[in-house]
Amino acid sequence: MEISAGVFILISSFFIVSDARTNPRFDMRDKDGIIFDPIAPRAGERLIAKCTLVGLTDTDKRSVSWELHRLNDNKKFFLATDDQVFQFAQPTRRLYAEHDMDSSDWYLIFDPLDREDYGDLTCMLADTGYNNSVYLKRRLVVYSEPFVVQSSTKDIEVSEGDNILLQCFAQGLPPPQIQWMKADASP
Repeated sequence: MEISAGVFILISSFFIVSDARTNPRFDMRDKDGIIFDPIAPRAGERLIAKCTLVGLTDTDKRSVSWELHRLNDNKKFFLATDDQVFQFAQPTRRLYAEHDMDSSDWYLIFDPLDREDYGDLTCMLADTGYNNSVYLKRRLVVYSEPFVVQSSTKDIEVSEGDNILLQCFAQGLPPPQIQWMKADASP
């Protein structure tokens, strides 16, 4: 019996199993992404900011950080990671974070909200293992009652026909409208 020498080619087939996991992202069903309650936050009131993550798997690390870039003084504050909150030097706990481990919602609570908190609030997913950053940014507009910063409202005596300069500077949101009234309440 003769055995012929031949070349045997083994064709190996293999399947590339793709990673079916999706990149985590923030829920954008609301056009702003970060949801404020109340919608129009006022100074002195409690504000709850919420961001919701979608596309996370059980193996994804769930760590959310908050940052506030205050526009009044251009300062940036790292506010919270998970349940750990950087506290401003105040005797009361004014900022805190909440998250239920079974939920995809993260909350940052301002209690009370201060007019100086006006700025850009960012909710960031940290430690994702992805190369790209996952974050949302929303302008935090703090509505406040008007208050007079500087005024020249002391009693002044002038002769009829003399020129006089009266000044009044006020702040608030929305910006206050200043009206001058005579002593008899006429404009």
